[in-house]
Amino acid sequence: MEDIGHWLRTDGQPTPEVLARLKALWVKRLAVGRPEELAAFSWWFSSGYFEETWSIDNYLAALQTLDGERLAELAPRHLAKVVACLDLIVKANESGWAILNIRVSARIILSAALTLDDNEVRRVAETTISRLARKGYTEFRDLLRR
Repeated sequence: MEDIGHWLRTDGQPTPEVLARLKALWVKRLAVGRPEELAAFSWWFSSGYFEETWSIDNYLAALQTLDGERLAELAPRHLAKVVACLDLIVKANESGWAILNIRVSARIILSAALTLDDNEVRRVAETTISRLARKGYTEFRDLLRR
């Protein structure tokens, strides 16, 4: 999936038939929900070859499908990237409903991020908490008081 995305972004010249086949492939892979494939969709999205509505709908679907437990699992080894992913999920989810499924994992990730000596990671975590509060998830505000 990532290789296809790189091809699209660099020197790909997909025909309408190829784009239709890629869209069908994406729908099948989205249903499987493998995190590394979902993350690879950003390359497809940024290629500009797909219709805008289809692109944004599927980008949002990929972000919503990312597994919060898996993110929390990766946090100890990749905290900065996990916090960035969480921030994107929160930012992309206008209604806030997708966040319901990842609240416990989000709390674990954000708590860990706020204890780091890395100012940038802490800033992203604080911004994410503010976004969550604006979406009605005020239970995260206590993390900022620590």
